[in-house]
Amino acid sequence: MKMQDEKEKPVSVRIMDSEYSVSGSVDEEYTKEIARYVDEKMRQIASKHPYPSSAKVAILAALNIADELFDEKKARSQLKEELSRRARVMAQALEQRLSTAP
Repeated sequence: MKMQDEKEKPVSVRIMDSEYSVSGSVDEEYTKEIARYVDEKMRQIASKHPYPSSAKVAILAALNIADELFDEKKARSQLKEELSRRARVMAQALEQRLSTAP
């Protein structure tokens, strides 16, 4: 990611044979990596559906990417809950040991 004092400069990316100029507060390589991912998802969908409109391909790709995001959020939330549970168990065990120590 860019530092706050760095200027935002547009990054040129290619998705589904169209050129886009993207600017933001992230670095060029990160932006290109995201664009490659979106391009890959859109091409996967386009290859499975003959002659789809680009809007339909984009919407289906967005839905697939959103599904992946929601799955990751759920997994992260479950992991955080499990880590919190384990930390509580460890804290209780430590507290018990310390209270019974001579």
